[in-house]
Amino acid sequence: MDLLIQMLLGALMEKAQLDSTTAANFHRQDLSSTIYLEGMPEAKFFLRLPTTPAKDKLHYWSKTSISAPDGTSGYVTEGARPSDKHTTPDRLYNNLFRRGLACKITATEMALYAASGGWQLSEAGRLQAFNDLMAYQMYMNTKYLLSLLNYVFINGVGTTTIDGGSADVQCDGLIQALYYYDSVPTAQGNIVDASGASLTEAMMISLGKLIADRRTGLKPQVQYVTSAQKKIINTWGGTIFFTRNENVPAGRDVSSYNNGYFTCNIDIEYDLPTTEDAAVSCMVDHTDMKRAELIPITAEPLAKIDNTVERMITCEMTFEYGTPVSSGQIVGLNE
Repeated sequence: MDLLIQMLLGALMEKAQLDSTTAANFHRQDLSSTIYLEGMPEAKFFLRLPTTPAKDKLHYWSKTSISAPDGTSGYVTEGARPSDKHTTPDRLYNNLFRRGLACKITATEMALYAASGGWQLSEAGRLQAFNDLMAYQMYMNTKYLLSLLNYVFINGVGTTTIDGGSADVQCDGLIQALYYYDSVPTAQGNIVDASGASLTEAMMISLGKLIADRRTGLKPQVQYVTSAQKKIINTWGGTIFFTRNENVPAGRDVSSYNNGYFTCNIDIEYDLPTTEDAAVSCMVDHTDMKRAELIPITAEPLAKIDNTVERMITCEMTFEYGTPVSSGQIVGLNE
């Protein structure tokens, strides 16, 4: 009898160590074999940034510059000592911000959605299998967190209005960095002001010249545009001639643009501001930008409350930018 009790207690103790994710597999009902996901924006800009460690809550880094030669400096007369050239790096900074989401699943939900053999999420025609509801929730929340981070890294935290005086955001994003890259509220970046007009090729060429005249030897890889701006750019494609009259494709997708100084890939970024007369388009050199991580995207369990299992996904990071003179933006667009 004592042995039977010990065996029973041992089985109960082992079962108690299982959370509802595992326990639900003992009661499977195939209620939803396929779940269809409505489109979620891609975190293009965020995922293209290389990573670096963050050093403190107020993350500091340094920048320095060198003057372009003008034909008068650096000369030394015979027997003379060369003139002094002393460059002290400037310190830039950005605040860390925190983002997180929690997945909360009851034991009942876990049991109901533990499909026999698992079930699939249909995402843009791509199927991904899940064996339990918690795994599905973690996947969905991670994707949503990436879209939140992408928005912050573009627009900053606290404001999306760039008027030359809004330097009090919690964390500056791409738009602030390109507008006043030395952390003071004056426009010092490569800026072309559309003054409420629609995007034109002349604006693209003007911005390309501003970036080229910085003489850095670097160039943007991508120009991020809104869907309305992409519609305009698609009309700039040259005339297409066909030598056949069957199986002829229609329409055009302008995927890159040569402004006469360099070629940028054209990519739609849905987190760019689209407000009338305040929309922007950004030419971005990603090599001079980073995401500084104090806590990378991390998942961990929370204490079980009543009959509910919880997981949380958190991160703490900020946007680091060097001297982004090899990037620029067109501001004040009407769409």
